[in-house]
Amino acid sequence: MTNRTAIIICSYNMPEYTDALYEHIVKTVHVPYDLIIVDNGSDIAEPSKYTTFAIPENVQTTQGFLQGYEFADSLRKDYFAYWHIITSTKFNKYDTRDILAPMLDVLENDSKAYAVSPAMVFGYDQAWSRIMTPRGAGIRKENNIDYIASVFRADYFNQIGRFRPELTMMWGVVGECNWKARKAGYNLYVHDDYFMYKDTNVGYNMHRMNMSVDDRTHSASAEADRVLVPIYGEDFRKRHWHEYPR
Repeated sequence: MTNRTAIIICSYNMPEYTDALYEHIVKTVHVPYDLIIVDNGSDIAEPSKYTTFAIPENVQTTQGFLQGYEFADSLRKDYFAYWHIITSTKFNKYDTRDILAPMLDVLENDSKAYAVSPAMVFGYDQAWSRIMTPRGAGIRKENNIDYIASVFRADYFNQIGRFRPELTMMWGVVGECNWKARKAGYNLYVHDDYFMYKDTNVGYNMHRMNMSVDDRTHSASAEADRVLVPIYGEDFRKRHWHEYPR
């Protein structure tokens, strides 16, 4: 397999989780990749020791990742895929298989596959757990997947302009991108043979985020309404979740 992947991890005050992600990837992933660690203005904990570049101040989640993708652009323009990983995720340390290779196989075997994610084991129940929790074996097509540790087909992700930068806290980004993909006839997959753990709200519980979970939920939801209602209407959440089923 000669296709190359850019792996983007954006960290804000989460060096322990970032270091663990980096070390597991370096140990277990054998397909070609470039691993980019963005420090998004950490101001409580030190940046990861593996940081590729640091943003001087916190520009919020979406812009942090977008700057990671722009850095990838400076390395090469022909990535086959991007692996987007948030720092509240953990690998199963006892599973030393290359988790990226089977995700790339899904994208290679289906030319209309936009994104595929390993299944997720959540620290506690949340809205996405119904879709992302492992169900059995093999891959399954879904109308929506969360972007916790998803692998995107680079050419289509670039074609849609990546993430809308006005959605600074990432709320609304996932629904909009999944909606665009379904509308264009692309598929979304969860791979149940491989999984990661989602330690939900860990940064807030560690008092690393400079705000509470409730404050972020309120601010992010209000931001999504302000940005997306003028574009899609008051029912944009329902539309983004249900329109153009695959």
